[in-house]
Amino acid sequence: MAAAEHGEMEQETRAPGDEEEEEMESEGEAHGDGSSEGTGQASSDEDDEKENEAEIQRLEEQLSINAFDYNCHVDLIKLLRQEGELERLRRARQKMSELFPLTEEIWLDWLKDEMKVEEEDSSREKVYELFQRAVKDYICPEIWLEYAQYSIGGMGEEGGIARVRSVFERALTAVGLHMTKGSTVWDAYREFENAILGTLQPMTGDAGCWEGLRQPIEGSRQYALRLQGPPATKMA
Repeated sequence: MAAAEHGEMEQETRAPGDEEEEEMESEGEAHGDGSSEGTGQASSDEDDEKENEAEIQRLEEQLSINAFDYNCHVDLIKLLRQEGELERLRRARQKMSELFPLTEEIWLDWLKDEMKVEEEDSSREKVYELFQRAVKDYICPEIWLEYAQYSIGGMGEEGGIARVRSVFERALTAVGLHMTKGSTVWDAYREFENAILGTLQPMTGDAGCWEGLRQPIEGSRQYALRLQGPPATKMA
């Protein structure tokens, strides 16, 4: 009985701030755990970066011994792209392209990476030059379509529309008869010409002006694309 009374007295004599201090200690421990987790994640990321850098150096050393190790080139490019090492990645791609024809995937990745950079420093001509290399190196409808779409993005520049048409014409010559994907190039070209003709329609009702613009267009291969699909690419 006395022990029970003593316990009750202890509870009554506890300072009002004791419970708050305990809560703060608990919260501090919780925050400490979160901080430890964050530190652990950062440490893990640093370890991964060190491992990747060591692997990059190993691959570069291997290529210095045997420059014709194709798989080593591919692995190095993938790892540098993963790490965001743009300048080293450019050099690696350039070296590989001097020794081997690049695959569709490698070319498209390279082109897309350079297009992202172009958005920041407006170096469209460099990207055009890279597209020229790509289409010479690998006959591929997807690369030609990327080339045409990129050209459309610059059609507001001087000679831009003529450049787009030139790219499409070359694309049709190169891959227009591709059994499964050639039609996509024709479709894209036709849509482009439809859009151009739509912007040329007179807003003032000046029939003479519109006629002067329409006649040379209708006599061209581009206008014919609006009226017919690609040549026979279907199996008989």
